[in-house]
Amino acid sequence: MAYSTAINQRFMQPHFAGDISVDADHIGYMATVGAQQQGVVLSVMVAVNLATQQIDAAQFKVYGCGACIAVARLLCERLIGSSLKQVQSFNTQDLGAELDLPMVKMHCTWLAAEALEKMTTDWQLANPID
Repeated sequence: MAYSTAINQRFMQPHFAGDISVDADHIGYMATVGAQQQGVVLSVMVAVNLATQQIDAAQFKVYGCGACIAVARLLCERLIGSSLKQVQSFNTQDLGAELDLPMVKMHCTWLAAEALEKMTTDWQLANPID
């Protein structure tokens, strides 16, 4: 399967891959979704600034295909600087469109949506929105 230039660029340069470090000024949230038996596992981690309640850093780990790695990288790019409200209204289908993701790889955006839902639930429980 031939991937788009946008997918290949993000796959070949997976910025934001790895673990996140959280200091005293931040709180970390993480969500892991998928199953290794199904061929893909996605973990997304963010560091939320306690003073601004915005994401200062985002990282991912993926067990899966190049398309999933590209989606995870783009997701992290988009998350930085976001508030809880912005993350809750995030449309992961836009990631697929921006990457020109083939239809058979749209499950990668669904995993990203599932991870965001889990992560924002934890974030909201810690800091309810008025």
